[in-house]
Amino acid sequence: MRKGHAVQACSSKFTCRLCQRKHHTTLHLDSDFQPKALDVVPTSPLSQPDTTTKEEVNSLFTFSNATARVHVLLATAWITVGSSSGRFVTVRALLDQGSEMTFITEKLAQCLRLKRIRLPTTISAVGCVNAGTYRSAATITISPRDRTAPAFSTTALILKSLTSYIPPRVETELTLSHLADLPWADSDPMSTDPIQILVGADLYGELILDGLRKGATGRPIAQNTVLGWIISGPMASSLVSSHTSSSPLSSTPPFVTSHFCSQGESLEAELRRFWEVEEIPRSSILSPADEQCEEHFRQTHSRCPDGRYMVRLPFKTGPPINIGHSRAIADKCLQRLTRRLQRNPEQQKEYSDFLREYEKLGHMQEVPRSQIDNAQNVYIPHHPVIREDSVTTHLRVVFNASCLTANGSSLNDHLLTGPKLQQDLPAVLLQWRQSRYVYTADIT
Repeated sequence: MRKGHAVQACSSKFTCRLCQRKHHTTLHLDSDFQPKALDVVPTSPLSQPDTTTKEEVNSLFTFSNATARVHVLLATAWITVGSSSGRFVTVRALLDQGSEMTFITEKLAQCLRLKRIRLPTTISAVGCVNAGTYRSAATITISPRDRTAPAFSTTALILKSLTSYIPPRVETELTLSHLADLPWADSDPMSTDPIQILVGADLYGELILDGLRKGATGRPIAQNTVLGWIISGPMASSLVSSHTSSSPLSSTPPFVTSHFCSQGESLEAELRRFWEVEEIPRSSILSPADEQCEEHFRQTHSRCPDGRYMVRLPFKTGPPINIGHSRAIADKCLQRLTRRLQRNPEQQKEYSDFLREYEKLGHMQEVPRSQIDNAQNVYIPHHPVIREDSVTTHLRVVFNASCLTANGSSLNDHLLTGPKLQQDLPAVLLQWRQSRYVYTADIT
């Protein structure tokens, strides 16, 4: 890799053991070796955009690869997922009979407090690409959204993320009018709600019922299942109202859409990231979301008579917000916490004193009885954090606004995070080299 050492000037007789090219095996990247492309109809060079990429993409479930963009609706459904501990949550699922196993997200596994089992599984992708080995799995049950039976049990592999699938947005009356009288498993199959579970072929056959509804060519079909009617299939590209472009260069490039893919950085990207870490920090440009959050603060903040500042919650959209019921989950957490504190009267007293002081300072107040069942109320679970070595605060209460509600979203999911007001810790540590003395302190 020294300067001036090009491939043409290399005298070594050794080649890469993976692709037989003239570089060391440790420098091999899958993106360096591309299979021979399929024959396509030749077109004018001016009408074809440059789609070359140096990043490695391992696709697991590919369903489209064409020179003309084809919009396809995938089979989704809202289902109830349960665990052996008695926890249940309603999430959005993607049904894929091309997968041998069922997969769930890490977020869903934590919400259900699943008991994990070691199940090392190597996932093979399209083209026999090894997408990695995942070691954690859990036993779950799935059932229709509006009832607890029938229930189907399976062992699901736990992944950090499942898919970035975003369905094309079209007018329902234009494409799904022939299916309008059916009870859909997903009331809005074109929604951008996240996919928390991918139901594979291990359960797909048990979910299918008799009944198939077809429309004209190029229109989605509906299949009857115990979850409701699942809708999938191609849609006429002329009806798509989003994810399209008016530019002639961006309307017909070849593309691959996949359910699950892992993207690795190229050597160039890794080197660029290395130099960015070494650079002296500069003022960052605010993103549109950060600008929205700052503008919200300017418009809604005020000062209370006691001198404190007050600001409204920075919702991304709304209120009202599309959030599920949370009281049942919060009640269960409170009951479990009560039993835990009863075993330690000293901690129970500290916890009660903390909350009593919290209420006295005006940080919280009792909910009026008329507002208890309001659908827009969010009940936030809380738990103690104990630091035995702390002199000032031995016990403090932490409120968990990331706890998922009945529809799979949390309060934090609906809030803007705002810009980062502190520098990254690596940048702070790198600046220590510029000064002779460094001071650290703990603010209490």
